[in-house]
Amino acid sequence: MTSSGAFQMEGVSTSSDHRFTLKSLAIPHGEKITIHMTHLAHLDLMWYWQLPDTIEMCLDTIRWHMEMLEEHPDARYSHTQVFILRLVEQIDPDLFKRFSTLVDQGRIELDSGQWVEPDHNLPCGESLARQFLYGQRYIESRFGVRAKTLVNSDSFGHSRSLPQVLRQAGIEHAIIKRPRQVYVDLPETPFLWQGIDGTVIPFLRFINKGTGLPSLSQYYNLPPGTTDLQEKVCCNLIAGFHHLFGSHCNSDAGGISPYVQPCSGEQYELVYSTPSDFWKAVEAEGAGLPHVSKPLNYIYHGCYTTHIDEKEHCRRAERELMELEVLWTHAALMGHGYPLEQIAELWRRLCFLQFHDILPGTGAHETHADSSALYRELFLQINILRRKAQLLLDRYICGGKAARTIAVLSPGISSSAGIASADVDLRTNREDPESECIPESGLLEDESGAIVPYQIIDKRKRQRFAHGTMIFPAQSAPPLGIKSYRLVEGPPSCSFVHAEGNVIENQKLKVEIGGQGIVSSITTKNDGREWLKSPVRIELWPETDYPGDYGSPMQAWFLGVTDEHYAAEPAVAPVVVENGPVRATIRVEHKWGASRFVTDVSLYAGQDYVELRTEMDWREREVLARMRTEPLISGNVTRRFGIPFGAETASGKELEVPAIGWADMDGGDGGVAVLNRDRPGHTFKDGCIRTSLVRCATGDWDTCTDSGIIRATLRILPHSEGWSEAGIPARAEEFAHAPIAWQSEGLSGGHSQLDEALKIKGEGVIISCVKVAENRNGYILRLYESLGKEENAGISLSGKLKDCIPFNSNLLEDELEPINLADGAVNLKFMPFEIKTVLLRTISSIQPPRD
Repeated sequence: MTSSGAFQMEGVSTSSDHRFTLKSLAIPHGEKITIHMTHLAHLDLMWYWQLPDTIEMCLDTIRWHMEMLEEHPDARYSHTQVFILRLVEQIDPDLFKRFSTLVDQGRIELDSGQWVEPDHNLPCGESLARQFLYGQRYIESRFGVRAKTLVNSDSFGHSRSLPQVLRQAGIEHAIIKRPRQVYVDLPETPFLWQGIDGTVIPFLRFINKGTGLPSLSQYYNLPPGTTDLQEKVCCNLIAGFHHLFGSHCNSDAGGISPYVQPCSGEQYELVYSTPSDFWKAVEAEGAGLPHVSKPLNYIYHGCYTTHIDEKEHCRRAERELMELEVLWTHAALMGHGYPLEQIAELWRRLCFLQFHDILPGTGAHETHADSSALYRELFLQINILRRKAQLLLDRYICGGKAARTIAVLSPGISSSAGIASADVDLRTNREDPESECIPESGLLEDESGAIVPYQIIDKRKRQRFAHGTMIFPAQSAPPLGIKSYRLVEGPPSCSFVHAEGNVIENQKLKVEIGGQGIVSSITTKNDGREWLKSPVRIELWPETDYPGDYGSPMQAWFLGVTDEHYAAEPAVAPVVVENGPVRATIRVEHKWGASRFVTDVSLYAGQDYVELRTEMDWREREVLARMRTEPLISGNVTRRFGIPFGAETASGKELEVPAIGWADMDGGDGGVAVLNRDRPGHTFKDGCIRTSLVRCATGDWDTCTDSGIIRATLRILPHSEGWSEAGIPARAEEFAHAPIAWQSEGLSGGHSQLDEALKIKGEGVIISCVKVAENRNGYILRLYESLGKEENAGISLSGKLKDCIPFNSNLLEDELEPINLADGAVNLKFMPFEIKTVLLRTISSIQPPRD
């Protein structure tokens, strides 16, 4: 351990160097600058080290800063990642108490308010909200304050929904490192960044590693005959700014930088300060901040695909946690309580795993092995809580004498017409392992007597265990409500989806398979229109030209593609593998190099999309595999893609963009969308939508990031209307959050007793979460407008919610102004891309579940 006296000795030369440097500045007569110097601890929680090392880094970083601050009463420290504080509190309470004392004295400022420093492109909007919800609540519960300034030292770009997220999380200003000047031209002064919804937040780009003096952004085109600091000062003085921010930080592994003695001269002052005090000084000075509205992206395009398992796990965890909250909200409404802390702890674990070197895939091999282990435990705990909620809800679902009862909960805003899937017991006699199984296709009847077909698409037999996956159209499953289906005797009268040869048809589409690609034609039956200009195919892009950074090719971060690419070659003739009544599928196989690609192309009865499920035996290195879709559209083409809580436009020139859920090309006569669950990397170059499936990057820390069996599922959705009229974001949400279905024990006699307590109407409005409030004082409903237009939405409260009192809230679940009810409904007016959180306050507190 370094002694506090050593900090004083280490800082002596630095202090004298700073004094000499500041005296040497050419500052115009009558002008004076103030440099706000702050100790920061940039700590990569997982990078090329593992969790045991992380724990020691966290403890050392806090301990060493306490010693320095206690030795030097004028020093200041800005702490960012809440995860570190919780770790210290759990392991070393005495150290945590010393930290708390210095917070109370104003020596430590708590900044950012996030659980960790996450990636800001790849998580969904709700995940970003939870970073602040759990981070800010922890800070407030332990220290009685909230963070006001975001300090993000290293995240790889920021989506334009971030300003609104910050504002609703109590953040007033932001200091970021990326994107650097070589990627995005930004002012060297404070500036205003405007988000997609119009929210404006003051931002500053800085260099996170430094000795306390301001720096130009890396790769700034420095004029000859001047210095970095001189140019930085000149840029700010010309714009009217006399207060500059200086980071005092020198490591990715935490630790501490030496104390620097403040100094002053006739035209300069170097003082210890904090990020918030810096912003107060900037605002008090009153200089006009330049306005920026472009994305603070795109950099490190390889991160959208490297270690694709991280993206798959993240998206699955987001999906399952949000669905878990919906299930337990129903259980709470029926009086069974809500496991608030257990669910919050699972979210906090996911927040940790969205750290900006884990989710983007830029850690060492061992780092991602740790991540996979944490995800396995996360999914196990989610499954346990999910089954518990389902069994509680079974008490209110009528099963009667049916051989099987299936419960369906639609998590969306509108009645479901989508395909549900449920794991079911196949044995007709559970006591006899040799008994017959239920038919592979048959009929289900809902409570109104309506009949729908079902199909078993997967069987898993293990001695006495025989289960399979049942798929069926969940017609008219109420939004945020539960509907039950019962197995009835008799085969389906007919199938509305059929495959023969190389053609699949349903009521809406005709799809031709094979040729040199995977899908050669998609035709809508109502107008006979062809939607593909060329076949959908898998392309292989050798990576031979990495841009590089920090003197290294950084293969995990960058894409090294050029114009060189090849199409995967057909390996065998297409073959029909499923033929209704719910889904029909033709399988095609392709090969390239040592890798093979097996794609199941499916249509579902009554659905208007083509589903592609590709299994890759991936054996390449330094190669990127993409799925290419070239729409046949005309007119003025626009390109859009999903981002957290909204949508962004693309020029078509970007190497890749991070598309959350969907990417769309829209002409004057309709367009084509490609929906994805866990494949964010997309490019719109050459009139195509290319979805990155997998790549294998190599490097010093991870010699092979991705190999073996890898699976991806996409949907191609043609639409004759514009993207907005077709509701593409909502369609992507339906893909991500299909109806929740399970085999119910059907314990209720008579009719099912789960009433629809919540109805929501609003075109383009999407539900982000339904949960019990963290204070247990009601229910939280978060929604956002997804199409970029003004919209009115109505929320009808009935049943067990009709006595709730609605309040406007925010991402931190604060109780703000009350909302007037009109005929039992909450009416909300959304501005473009606006996020709204509603607190439905209950009369009494919602209790934990009774064991």
